[in-house]
Amino acid sequence: MVDIISTGCGVSDELLKGGIEAGFINTIYGPGSSGKTTLCMQAAIDCIKEGFKVVYMDTENGFNPERFSQLAGEKFKEILEKIIFIKINSYEDQYKKIKSLNKLKKENSIRLFIIDTIGNYYRSEQSIDAKEKNAMMLEQLGTIRGIAKENNKFILMANQVYSKLNENKIEPVGGKIITNFNNCLIEFTMDDEKKREMILRKYTSYNREMDNNISMGIKFKIVEKGIVYDK
Repeated sequence: MVDIISTGCGVSDELLKGGIEAGFINTIYGPGSSGKTTLCMQAAIDCIKEGFKVVYMDTENGFNPERFSQLAGEKFKEILEKIIFIKINSYEDQYKKIKSLNKLKKENSIRLFIIDTIGNYYRSEQSIDAKEKNAMMLEQLGTIRGIAKENNKFILMANQVYSKLNENKIEPVGGKIITNFNNCLIEFTMDDEKKREMILRKYTSYNREMDNNISMGIKFKIVEKGIVYDK
């Protein structure tokens, strides 16, 4: 039986035939304000409501308690207490703290690990050369994937994007290093009129067939209570 948890959002659950799968890395990527952090928060809230704890790693200072309270509702404080919150201050800090997640991987009460976003300091770090920076990212992703596979945990990462030169194409920051480590990639798009869509770009799994859904897109909007269909 496939182990799946809801993202707390009907739009992304439809895209993924029920939610994210345990045992590998699931990543959402898109431009700023496209809805990535909202989905991360909704996934955390839903997981906690099911009786589990969540590790939430914030690299962009994007976790807004006021926004979280809107999404969580009346039990906001109780839900917030179930989050193990980790603030990231630099790329080296991210490297160390992701490696330290191994201390938490065997705790049965923790089911979901969220990283929002994995590429922030990778993109902005100027003091480390590209070769070393890539090696550090590979180690981080190896740690994350190991946590997922060895302990049947759920991983949800958010990521920034960049435009490929001479191509009308958006890629997640980190390029192939990121895409090769991910079994599930969902792109969030947003046009000039702030019309949003989430598109399944990759899904590989030994447990269920998703190929028919690749490149499927669902339009959505963001309201006070979170991500909803935009039909």
